[in-house]
Amino acid sequence: MNTTSAESNHEESPLQSSLIEIKEILNANYPNYVSTLDFLQAGVISPSAGISRLKMRGAIIETETKTIADRSGRTRKGIACYRLMGWL
Repeated sequence: MNTTSAESNHEESPLQSSLIEIKEILNANYPNYVSTLDFLQAGVISPSAGISRLKMRGAIIETETKTIADRSGRTRKGIACYRLMGWL
C-alpha cells in the first residue's frame, strides 16, 4: 500500500472542499459580484487565496474593488468583489 499517495490525497481534501465552496458561491450569485465580506460571512477563511487557486486551475474571474457597507452598516472601502465569467 502506498501511504504517501493516501496522505497527499488526505491533505488535498480540505483545499478541494474550500475551492468547491467558493465556486458554488460564485455560481449561485451569477451574474452579480460576490464581495470578500460575503465570502467571510459564508465561512470562507481566505477568499483571495481561493480565488487565486481557482484562477490557476483555469477559472476566468473578474475582480473589482468597491465601497461596501458591512453587516453592522460601517462603510468599507476597497473591498474586492469577484464574478466568475467562465473557464479556460
